[in-house]
Formats: sequence, C-alpha cells, structure tokens
Amino acid sequence: MSGRWVLGGGRRAIVLAGLLAGAVALGGCSTDAPGGAATSSSAATTTSSSASGPASSSAASPTTASGTAGATSAAPPTGTAGSSSQSTSGGASSAGTGGSGQLSGKTGSVDDLTLTADQVAAVKAKGGDVTVGILAPLSSEYLANVVDGAKQEAAALGLKTSVVDYQFDAAKGVAGIENLVSQGVKYMVVVLTDPPAMIGAVKAAEAQGVTVVQFAGDQVAKEAGGYSVAINDKDLGTSAGEAAAAIAKGRGAVQIAILDYPSQPNVVIRADAMVAAIKAGAPEAKIVARVTGGTQDAGLTASESLLQKYPDLGGVVSVNDAGGYGAVQAFEGAQKTGANAFVVGCDAESKARSLIAQGGIFKASVDTQPGLTGKAAVEAIGKLIAGGSVAQYTTVPVKTVTS
Repeated sequence: MSGRWVLGGGRRAIVLAGLLAGAVALGGCSTDAPGGAATSSSAATTTSSSASGPASSSAASPTTASGTAGATSAAPPTGTAGSSSQSTSGGASSAGTGGSGQLSGKTGSVDDLTLTADQVAAVKAKGGDVTVGILAPLSSEYLANVVDGAKQEAAALGLKTSVVDYQFDAAKGVAGIENLVSQGVKYMVVVLTDPPAMIGAVKAAEAQGVTVVQFAGDQVAKEAGGYSVAINDKDLGTSAGEAAAAIAKGRGAVQIAILDYPSQPNVVIRADAMVAAIKAGAPEAKIVARVTGGTQDAGLTASESLLQKYPDLGGVVSVNDAGGYGAVQAFEGAQKTGANAFVVGCDAESKARSLIAQGGIFKASVDTQPGLTGKAAVEAIGKLIAGGSVAQYTTVPVKTVTS
C-alpha cells in the first residue's frame, strides 16, 4: 500500500502499504478518463465510464502521510466482514435500508453472489440506465485493485460506473457521496477510511434510496443497514499464524514477535488470531513481544528495538506487509538471513510477492484478494437489481502465498 490512510476514530494518518491490505497502500490501478468533476486541491477526482469500455489512465501516485517519514509502502489493515456466523438460510428481510432483497443480519460467501444466467440478463436489460458509484482513494495498491475488480464486473454486467478518488480525505469523501447522490446514483461501492466522519453521509444517501455496499469494513452494515463485502480478520490472522507456525516448527524454541496495530480493534482481532495459531501449530516457539507496526518505518524501528532486547529473535509476524518490510530491514541490518530469521505479512502486495519469490527473509503473506472483493461488491448490486437476495455480510476468503 502506498498512500495516506486516515484511520477511523482516531483520525491518525499512516503511510499505506499494508494495513488495509499491504498496499492499502497500494498503487497500480487504472482509472477512466475524467467525466465531469473538476480536479482541485479541495475536490475529489471523479472518473466515469460506460459499459462499452472506458479509456484508462494511471492512478494517482502514492502520497506520504504527514508525520510518517520515508515509508515506501504502508497501509492500514484490511477491514473485517461481519463477525456473525449465521448462514444465509431464511427469507429476505425488508428491515433496515438494505431493501426487500437483503438477508438482514446474515453472513454469506462470495459464491452466494454469483448471478444466474437469468439474473445477468435482467441486469443487462437495465444496465445502460444504471450507474454504480465507486468511492475510494486510488493511491493504494489494495484499494486500486478493489476498484479495478468492481469496474471490470460492472462492465461485464453492462453497468456504468462513476469513480470518485477522495484521496484519503474524509471531507472529500463526504462531498463525493453527496455529489453521486445529486447525480441520481442509486448504487454505491465504498470504503470508509474515516468511518465516524463519513457514516453520516452514507446514512443520508441511504435515506434517499441509495443502496451502499462497503468493502474493507462493516460499519455501513452495522450502523446504516447497508451491506459489507470484506475479509474476516480472524481468518486473516489465523492464516498468517499458521504460515509462521509451519516455519517455526522446524526451528525449535524460536523467538517470535508480533507487529500489531492496537488502535484498530479489527486489527487486534487479527493479531490475536496470529498468536493463537502460532501457539497451536508451534508450541515450542516463544512469542516474546507484541508491538506496534503498521508502516515500514514503524516496523523497522520496532524490530531494531526488539533485536537489541532479543538478539536471538528469529521471526516477526506482521498485521500487514508494510510493517514486515521494516522487519526485513532490521534483520538484514543485524546480519541475519532467511536461514535464521523469517517474516510473515498480510496483504500479499506485489512487493511482498517479489520478496517471497527471492527466497530470503520474507517467507509468506496472506492474500486478501482485492480483485475478488471488488467483483463481489458489484455482484451483490447486480443480484439486487435482478430481484435476488443478498446477505448483509459477505466474507471474502483469504489465501496464503509462500512462493
């Protein structure tokens, strides 16, 4: 992830590179040619596309959050899907703002969102008249990849899109939501980088008949009656912990540290799951510390301090890839190699994948599947347009990358 992420509640900016998804802070997404909204220092950037296929231009270059020096890629941890374990069985509920197609309070899988041939035909019959608003900062690899996945699925269903890049500025995000509503947009896919500051605009939009699907979080579902399509942080942490345990199991009583981000409750869930999986899979390993990471700089500083206190430290498991990059630097500075040190991250950013392929200290990362997330969010909208039912919470699966 590269870019600035304003964390919800505390409004603390961090360089995106791994918290949201490694490069939620991520770069590398294309956007359509501008479609109406002017770009200025006080306005978000809006791009529009028709179902026939938009022209592309490169996304905005990453920016660095104030107060964080030199991190090349950082990003807040990916948001969670609903914690409910309820199945999608049962009739549709008209409760909340989700409409008659919402399975209120239910949790489903991305497979549940696959449209039937008849539903695809129904969406395409209306698609030319339907615009999906997509609201997200684009200077992040993870977020940009989610947006790409959403745009591709919208094009496949014959839906138009209007993408608003609010550049990690909550005020621009609120204005973007309001502008989409004023344009008559009735379906939105959004990420809330500052939920307390932005949820009011979502509620106002829904009060005017807009259906809102959130990714990388679930506040829209919990607080505004909308929908969530997101990874589950317990699943993410468990996968990272299992990968670390598989490495540690062959190294005896190896000392391991966790790079956490304790100001974010969902990330704490992720880190807790890492600890539990390591203890279950490598009982001889010793978790010696749990400290704050989240950015490359923070990961470097924390890991250097840990190595001073624990010179035999042999492993670091990070809640995102960005913190893991800093841990790799610290290990290399201490003259350690992949033979006596390892790092496991979360997000499976392109940089992390490259490091893993090199066979060095960075051994594994957990893919949060941003492209699938964007696709699923638009599939949910398509299903609703076609008159189908959609669980209020959809969990996106994660997968471990080791080569």
